[in-house]
Amino acid sequence: MCNSTLSSSLPAGTSLYIRNHFSVSNPVRAALPTSVFLLGYVIGPLFFAPLSEKYGRKPISLLSFAIFTCASLGAGLSPSFNALIAFRAIAGVGGATPISVIGGVYSDIYADQRTRGRATAIYTVISTLPITTGPTIFGYVSLVSWRWAFYISTILAGFTFLLLAVTPETYEPVLRKHECPQNESPDDETDLLQMLIISLARPVKMLFTEPIVIFTTMYVSLIFSVLFLFFQAYPFIFRGVYGMSPPTAGLALLPIAISSPLALAIFFWWDRKLHNAKSQGESWSFKEEYQRLPLACGAGPVLTAAIFWLAWTSRSEVHWIVPMLAGLPFGVAYMLIFVVFFNYLTDAYKMYSASAMAAASCGRSLASALLVLAAESMYEHLGPSWATSIPAFASLLMIPIPFVFIRYGPQIRGRSRICQEINKANVDSSA
Repeated sequence: MCNSTLSSSLPAGTSLYIRNHFSVSNPVRAALPTSVFLLGYVIGPLFFAPLSEKYGRKPISLLSFAIFTCASLGAGLSPSFNALIAFRAIAGVGGATPISVIGGVYSDIYADQRTRGRATAIYTVISTLPITTGPTIFGYVSLVSWRWAFYISTILAGFTFLLLAVTPETYEPVLRKHECPQNESPDDETDLLQMLIISLARPVKMLFTEPIVIFTTMYVSLIFSVLFLFFQAYPFIFRGVYGMSPPTAGLALLPIAISSPLALAIFFWWDRKLHNAKSQGESWSFKEEYQRLPLACGAGPVLTAAIFWLAWTSRSEVHWIVPMLAGLPFGVAYMLIFVVFFNYLTDAYKMYSASAMAAASCGRSLASALLVLAAESMYEHLGPSWATSIPAFASLLMIPIPFVFIRYGPQIRGRSRICQEINKANVDSSA
């Protein structure tokens, strides 16, 4: 997972050197190494996540990660800018699987909701660190050669592939099939094309018919897009307004990374508070929507305030440390919202959580890919204050979502056919 997220932000630190090497002057074209990688995040989950519910998590993860590793090497060896774009797109497809499958893996491993929530929180924090530190690291690596940024990414991916190869399968239906192959019905061998159609249909259907998935995708898409917008905005602000060098400007992202332990501490504080409330038999603590969503209720306004903070302090007469410190509350709020909705999807859709996560991943990656393409033009025409204020106003509209889920979540899940199917399967398995 860390390999994939590290690679997603890699061009933010190498962009200037790649542009100079291939003589790319068009800002939209220059943003393509990041944008097409994120578009790969749209395509990959639609195939790999549902297939993991058919063939298991491990073989699909190995296949996709092999694609990612080879494409990362290809990007480093690219003889032309077009070749680089092609390899980045392929790497995005292969690197998308961990994002969408991890929810299913945790659902497989951790039956206890509290343990699963803690594991998800740790995962989110750890996977976010490479996104925010990658531009800084690769900005300095690119002083030697931008190609070495991709070579280092490939070396890390190759090492991780070896670890993945010895990781056991976690998906119970596949494990049962391996243990008792004689019990498999001939009807289970569905035509590959038909199976792919069914597998592809589920995440797409959930994205358009499941209110929980729809509104979760909207919120997560926004905050994910803002994070990648910052990769384009920070060079404009800290190089353009404050005159920093490219590698030094990358250091401005570090407050977002530093906020990770604080976000994790807040999550664990709430988790302990919830556990104590359950021990005392308080009725609210047993409700699904109260497990995590209150954290998002508090994080939403903080996120909006942090974006406005960056927007209206990014001026030459204001010391550079002031807009840089906006990354601290932004990072805390970003990670809390991400963890909360990640957990909520996993808890609500359980055995179909990989498909739910695939739907959410596709939505947020598509939104991010499009916003990245528009980022440089936005900042050139509107300036840092108003360009940054646009996502701030959008985040203001998203604040009510967790409140609505807390109030109406049980009714929404009660009317969901997929949730009803999951509940029926749970009843049958316990009978």
